[in-house]
Amino acid sequence: MTAAPPRAGRPLGRASMIARVKALARRRGSRTLSRRDLESATGIGYLQMIRHFDSHTALMEACGLEARKRRPSVSDGALLIAMHETFTGAGGILDWQRFDRACCHRQQTYKNRWGSWTAALRAYREWVQVHHPEFLHLAELAMRCQPHGGRLKGPVAWHGCGGPRLGAPLNLNGLQHAPTNEMGVVFLFGLLAPSLGYLVESLSTGFPDCAAKRRLHGPDQPWERVRIEFEFRSRNFLTHKHDPRKCDLIVCWKNDWPDCPLEVLELKREIERFGERGKIARAAGSARPSRLSRTGRTWPCRRTSRSAAGAARKSPSRRWPSSRRP
Repeated sequence: MTAAPPRAGRPLGRASMIARVKALARRRGSRTLSRRDLESATGIGYLQMIRHFDSHTALMEACGLEARKRRPSVSDGALLIAMHETFTGAGGILDWQRFDRACCHRQQTYKNRWGSWTAALRAYREWVQVHHPEFLHLAELAMRCQPHGGRLKGPVAWHGCGGPRLGAPLNLNGLQHAPTNEMGVVFLFGLLAPSLGYLVESLSTGFPDCAAKRRLHGPDQPWERVRIEFEFRSRNFLTHKHDPRKCDLIVCWKNDWPDCPLEVLELKREIERFGERGKIARAAGSARPSRLSRTGRTWPCRRTSRSAAGAARKSPSRRWPSSRRP
């Protein structure tokens, strides 16, 4: 007579559970039962089992049965020998997908043993240099042991074809690349001037290049006039032989003049200080106010009220029939 699984809501006691397991073992003529067998044939799930027994092994011992033994663990040496035989038979270093089909051990075993496939290759490289130094694919193995599997990290280093040179991508609204000359510095300063608290009054071709005002810290937030000279590198101010007494500030992309007697505003450092480039992009060209634009805005921008814009969308123009058109 087959024992029916227990109904829901009636947990088995310890004695009833042992009796069900022994009966199932006698019917099957087996000395051990898996957890799947117990759940499908007797209804004893994992939660019911751990109420009375510490583990599945403890339940088997209480029933006088044998617990299923795990397969013996393969040693590191055996895994490395199998890997060497696989690579030698394939005539080269395989990626882990092809290795998984060719080797007698699964690649997941190597990942579990050494943490990753690359780490397993490094362990094999150390082993093969000692036991098989004549291995023909050591150079390829060294490439595969790199973190990126022998691929170059980042873009390929091209020599160029004589085209225009651009700076690193900035992803600003209105300026995609970093400045490479003084004109790029002027344009970038114009984009970031509101966020930096500057208001440009005039630009000129002479020295200094710009007359501007900036907001100072204080209870009344006063403004002061500053004379600005734009340079791609701050040290170019010294190369151009400008008079520092007629200038208050050097705005540059790179500051390579540590002993500069004037104040230097390095735009590259300011962009890095801002952190997220999305905030800079919104502050430089978007109508949506960001954290930077709110702190550095000097005048309110003209914006259409949401109520007026919503009313305009919700009230489309009335279409009159051709016969009743006024």
